[in-house]
Amino acid sequence: MWKWMDTSIRTRLTFLVAVFAVMIALVGFAGITTGRATNDDLRAVYLEDAKGLDLLAKDTINLLWARIHLTNFDSVSSPEELKKLLADAHTMVNSANDAWAQFMKLPIPEADRAQLQAADAARTKFVKTALEPAIAALERSDLTTYRELNTNLVPKLFVDYDTALGPLVGARFKYGQQRFDHSQSRYAMSIWISGGLLAAALVLSVVARGVLGRTVVRPLERAIQVFERMASGDLATRMEGQTTAGRRDETARLMHAVSSMQTSLQQIIGQVRTGSDSIASATKQIAAGNADLSQRTSNRLHRWKKQRRACKS
Repeated sequence: MWKWMDTSIRTRLTFLVAVFAVMIALVGFAGITTGRATNDDLRAVYLEDAKGLDLLAKDTINLLWARIHLTNFDSVSSPEELKKLLADAHTMVNSANDAWAQFMKLPIPEADRAQLQAADAARTKFVKTALEPAIAALERSDLTTYRELNTNLVPKLFVDYDTALGPLVGARFKYGQQRFDHSQSRYAMSIWISGGLLAAALVLSVVARGVLGRTVVRPLERAIQVFERMASGDLATRMEGQTTAGRRDETARLMHAVSSMQTSLQQIIGQVRTGSDSIASATKQIAAGNADLSQRTSNRLHRWKKQRRACKS
């Protein structure tokens, strides 16, 4: 069975670094993914939803201004004013047609295709059978046709077009709101993921500090204390409890080596002391033998001198 304490310090550090690297990579990946998704949503909102609403607004406003110009015909007092009024009406109708053509080119969900076709049909009917014929009637000075179209058909068909356009505008607002909500949910999810990983990294760093402090720093401090005592001549201090925890890492091996070194030093010093005692004992014996030999030599010399004097006398 795999045990954390059976692994080497290098393996533990490699594992911790790998975990931190994975967390950093996940935070970066979540941030990049969320940023890209949010950017895509905002791009779609700007290029599709906001632009579509802007084009629809331009189309509707220009058609309304064209209607207002037709209604202002009765206040025109000169041919020049009438000519300018008709030119402005044509310009506004053309601007509205350009805006509608651009809107028709925008991508639209298949579910809204029927609404787009209905709005296009209502708009075409309004422009082709009411608005443009009314302008043409004024250009021909056919006031009867103009008043009939401007009084009856133009308001009715414009209301029909505006009614058909309402769901299309609502759909654009809805899609923009949905994209905004999606971007916000992704952002919130990214915040939660990043915050969770950062919190886990902080917890892991605290745990790693505690584990490394207990398995590396404290044993090394204990070993330094033992070495300092050994340097001062104290070989009795032992590495108690440092090599019996069932660990197999580098610190445990170091503690075991220090303990073995203490035992070996004690044995060597004991042998040296035993040898010193033996040498001291032998030295004493040699000194005693030398003293005895000197005494006996002195006695013999004294006796020889006495015998020599006796022989002379």
